[in-house]
Amino acid sequence: MARALYDNGTISAVSLVPPFGNPDKYYGLLPQPLPTGIPVLEQEMKPSGVPNFNNTLFLAVSRQYGRAALRILAAHPAAYLRGLAESYLLYFMPASAYLFLENNVAHVKGLVRFASILDGRFVYHPDRGLRQTQPGRYYLQRFLNTGWFLVIACFLVLILGLLSLLRHSSLSPHPSSLFFLWFNVAWMTFVTNALEVGENNRFRFVTDPLVFAFLAALAVDWLARRRPGTTGV
Repeated sequence: MARALYDNGTISAVSLVPPFGNPDKYYGLLPQPLPTGIPVLEQEMKPSGVPNFNNTLFLAVSRQYGRAALRILAAHPAAYLRGLAESYLLYFMPASAYLFLENNVAHVKGLVRFASILDGRFVYHPDRGLRQTQPGRYYLQRFLNTGWFLVIACFLVLILGLLSLLRHSSLSPHPSSLFFLWFNVAWMTFVTNALEVGENNRFRFVTDPLVFAFLAALAVDWLARRRPGTTGV
């Protein structure tokens, strides 16, 4: 599809270069950035041999990708909806289910399986090749590989947490703290998934402690309401 979009002028040639490519992949497609005198902004490759994404060239690359994304959204909104579905399916997978961790996971497979069960994931057979050949089966596999305990926990925070905050529950003597927890979980769930496909489960992982903290507050409030002569924490 990318080639066809380029041929009809919807996107630029920069969009044909896979993300996170070496800087030399973009030469001839974008003007050379002006010298800054700051080595970290001009160095093309890190000593480790990976691209230096601090290079100012990537500012122009990012703008080109951004324009292309908006044009594709306008021309093919269904493609965005498919990406959005994949974002959420990835979001609720364990953070260990990540392409660049596969070599590490192979050495601690048993531990990873155990941790995945705690997340509510019981199926381990994703086939990325199906995305192009059998998209329906691909999305079904993603759905079955979901961490269902993560889905339930997030749902409870977003729905029940919002209701508790709106009805001014005596959930905590500091409701602003609870709003901080809820807002960060909501932002990560809705905003990042709207803009990213690929690392969604890694983004969610950093908010898991906030989810558990909010659920703990809900549980404490529920237990307090069950005590005779009390109305909440």
